[in-house]
Amino acid sequence: MEEHIAITISSGRISPVFDVACTASVLSGDTSTVLATIPLPPTLAERAELLAGQGVTRLVCGAISRPARCLLEGYGIRVIGFVAGEADEIIAAIRDDRLPDVRFAMPGCRQCCGRGRRRHGWSNPAP
Repeated sequence: MEEHIAITISSGRISPVFDVACTASVLSGDTSTVLATIPLPPTLAERAELLAGQGVTRLVCGAISRPARCLLEGYGIRVIGFVAGEADEIIAAIRDDRLPDVRFAMPGCRQCCGRGRRRHGWSNPAP
């Protein structure tokens, strides 16, 4: 089964908070095709179940609560959270296997004494 990637997008940018995002775009694994844009249900459990049912194996989003992350990971969905930026740039970064990368970290996550970068999966940019 092909990998699918979900990205929460609002007004051309990554939605700031997954837990209250309205929609998710589901992309093919190589990011060349938007397979669907789906409305997200109100509860975290329904969101996790829906994304898993769409074949999503990776989620790229802005801030995300610990309960939401745990639910998604329980369905086998790898979460790359606390991402910020223009959707097109983030999609290109996914395509080029450049996420996670601190250049796309939400403000406040870039210089957080190393704790947040490790916890959220961030790495330092390549020289």
